[in-house]
Amino acid sequence: PTRFRRADANGDGSVNVTDAVVTLEVLFAGREPVTCKSASDSNSDGKLDAAHVVFTLTFLFANGPRPPAPFPACGSRSGGLGCATSQTCA
Repeated sequence: PTRFRRADANGDGSVNVTDAVVTLEVLFAGREPVTCKSASDSNSDGKLDAAHVVFTLTFLFANGPRPPAPFPACGSRSGGLGCATSQTCA
C-alpha cells in the first residue's frame, strides 16, 4: 500500500497553508491532480471538494479538529481516494 500523511496535499512532509492552496488550485485553477488524493482528503470523507480547504485552514488557524489518521505521521490506509505514488515520509 502507498504511504501518505493526511492533509499534506503537496507531499512536502508538513501540513501548512500551502496544502490548502494546492487543493484550491486543483479544484478551481486547473492544476493537475496531486499524486496522492487521499492526502488531500483532509477530513477523510472520501471526496475532494472545498470542504477540505476549510477543514485544513480551521485546523491550522482556529484550533479545529486534527485530520484523521494517518496524521501526523505517515501511514497507509486502504480505500479512500487513493495514491498513485507514496509520499516521502520521514
